Amino acid sequence: MEILNLEKIEGDSKRVEDMLFLLDEFYIPTISSIVSIPHYAKKLLEKAHVYIPKVGNQDCGVLAFYMNDNISKTAFISSIGLLPAYQGKGLALLMLEFFESTCKKNYFNQLQLEVHQSNTKAIKFYKKFGFVPVEDRGLFILMKKEINCDG
Repeated sequence: MEILNLEKIEGDSKRVEDMLFLLDEFYIPTISSIVSIPHYAKKLLEKAHVYIPKVGNQDCGVLAFYMNDNISKTAFISSIGLLPAYQGKGLALLMLEFFESTCKKNYFNQLQLEVHQSNTKAIKFYKKFGFVPVEDRGLFILMKKEINCDG
């Protein structure tokens, strides 16, 4: 799998927006029930690190995270998802490994994400990768993983 960094240029906003629309129905809850997807795509490209995983020439998902808390060195996954045809093939694990590696290189030692309480499949997956639930936020659970950034 090839993971491409999306530069903040004209064509990429549409590319991220298109992928979020394709993934929308598979998120719990749907992205569109919370935010405007075009505005969300624009915000991600302006403020987050956004990557599109590719298999061959096909975009198959999205990984977007914030790595801007230089005090606590906490990085936060805002969006991670794969189209159903690409799930169950180890690609999500590669995406999380890529995220963790990027954080290590930048000396961010705390990784966080939120997941809907009813998304048991995702919760189990994140736990397997070392994330632990740290806070009940009503419909969502905050999960955290601490990593060692030395050598």
